[in-house]
Amino acid sequence: MRHVATLLASLVVSSLLATGPTPTPTTATGACTTGLTLQLQPGLPGAIPQAWVTPAADIPAGPFYVSLPVYPGAHRLPRVQNNPMESYPATPYLHSGLAEYRVSENADDVSFWYSDHLAACGWKPDGSWNTDGIVFTNGIVFSSRSNPHLQVQLAFGATSHGDTLIGYTVLDETLPLRPIASYLHGPFSRLSIAYGLSPSAHPGQEAHLIHLPITNPAAIHQLVTRINSLTDILAGVRSEVSGGRERPAWLTFIRHNGRHIGVFDTFVGLQVKHTRTLFDGGRVWSLITQLVKRCLSRHACLRPPRDTASHG
Repeated sequence: MRHVATLLASLVVSSLLATGPTPTPTTATGACTTGLTLQLQPGLPGAIPQAWVTPAADIPAGPFYVSLPVYPGAHRLPRVQNNPMESYPATPYLHSGLAEYRVSENADDVSFWYSDHLAACGWKPDGSWNTDGIVFTNGIVFSSRSNPHLQVQLAFGATSHGDTLIGYTVLDETLPLRPIASYLHGPFSRLSIAYGLSPSAHPGQEAHLIHLPITNPAAIHQLVTRINSLTDILAGVRSEVSGGRERPAWLTFIRHNGRHIGVFDTFVGLQVKHTRTLFDGGRVWSLITQLVKRCLSRHACLRPPRDTASHG
């Protein structure tokens, strides 16, 4: 799961989890196909009344399963008695699942075991946490190497009898597919960029805009390819890449017959025509800024009219 803004979830979860026969997983991580298999449910587990994680109407239906290793000798509790979730992403496309186990070994040994086994099963370390919680006082976080949206949190705590509680939280941002209409299809003969309007400026303040006409086929093609490489819609709250967004940019791709397609980019999000906003995260934005600098410094954007056709 990409790094996203998270919200502390300290509420106690009292929902029951299925303890019947384990279903065959439709998706699994690495070689972890035994032990615990959780079927993820839309939204947060249990009755946590948070409006910002209400599942979206178009959330993919699934079913989604995740398989994880279980510490040898650990016994699954018939119900989750304490909330092991340290944080969760504020996204309406969240699927999640919980489970709780008890084992007689100490928490440090158990934590080391999970760190080793998760790393061998296709997961990569993604942080740790400590808290003054009543039951779960520390935990480790792993993200899937094959799915950047998938995360597992393992929480550890002690019982009054000296046993260790193991809490599993699986979180998966399951986004809808990128709209077909958001892809650019050339050829385009020209590209117009309006760049540099401060987000706080009034749209009528033309002095804040830089207008650049681009007819270089290679430059147009490169930008089209980068825009078409985006895969995720923009959902929830995401962290910006270091440096932050300075100003938005308006792109107009123009065909030989004069028809055009508009693209709006704000560093974090990019919108083609009036389709859903895509997650840019600076990928297209960085190319736009490079292109603007080349245009202004070396006049590298223009080509003679006979060479203006682009296959982007």
